[in-house]
Amino acid sequence: VEKGDNYLMRMKSDMSWLADSAFSELLDFSPKSDPFLVHPSAPSTQGRTREADDFRITPTNLKSRKRRGTKLAALPMKKDLLLRIHAAEMVILEESVHLHMVAEKERVLT
Repeated sequence: VEKGDNYLMRMKSDMSWLADSAFSELLDFSPKSDPFLVHPSAPSTQGRTREADDFRITPTNLKSRKRRGTKLAALPMKKDLLLRIHAAEMVILEESVHLHMVAEKERVLT
């Protein structure tokens, strides 16, 4: 972070590169803002339960998942951690709104 940068705003996009990286073959990263990697922690949305073997990274699992069109694994998070993450996301959102309002006020006054 360079001097004067607002890291809260930078956090919003710090992890966006993961969705287009080789890591996306292993985990389902969101292309949207997800600085705390909550999206890969979500359960499968394809209507099937995950088996214990689903979480193991093996060449067989990789090939099988590519055939089925599913991602490799999820990063399970406990509810208390998700609540803390949500609170942190609200701080980032509030900072974003505040900065937008300040910029808009400066635009109107000039």
